[in-house]
Amino acid sequence: MDGKVFTGQRSVARTKMLWQICFTKGILLSLALLSGSVTLKAGGDHEHDEAHVHAKKEAGPNGGRIIESTEPHCEFYVTADRMVQISFLDDAGNLVKPPYSVTLIGGSRGHPTRLSFEIENDVLVSNQPLPEADIIPVVVQFEDLTSAKKLRERFNVRFDDCPTCEYKEYACICDHSH
Repeated sequence: MDGKVFTGQRSVARTKMLWQICFTKGILLSLALLSGSVTLKAGGDHEHDEAHVHAKKEAGPNGGRIIESTEPHCEFYVTADRMVQISFLDDAGNLVKPPYSVTLIGGSRGHPTRLSFEIENDVLVSNQPLPEADIIPVVVQFEDLTSAKKLRERFNVRFDDCPTCEYKEYACICDHSH
């Protein structure tokens, strides 16, 4: 065995080395926390200054979800008969002509529902209702009519009532997690 290291001895040596590295990093982190040079806060708490303000969520004019990734912004609203209605709004909240064509894919991955939209009185209305379910994952695709650029929004359409505001969960304006 003249100076040869067996495989078992190598793995023991590696384990000891990894343990020492983790132990050393743990001690350094503990010292940093004790000295106050690193501050960790749970739950995403952070201090506010005047330049850092969270925008208040607002519901659309029909009580739907506002999608801000489009310009102009739009309201995603599900009617009582589960038809999807998309209204584009200017900065004052007034209805404008749709600058996008829209498609939606939702429901189960194994049997997705595909919706297309037609313009009715400057509002896009789906060609069929959303499937019957309490929670429906959707992907809404917007295609700009002038540049053909596409953007997508993914979210769950939850039909249960929010316990703290007057809207459905998919359009909730509260700060609680959804």
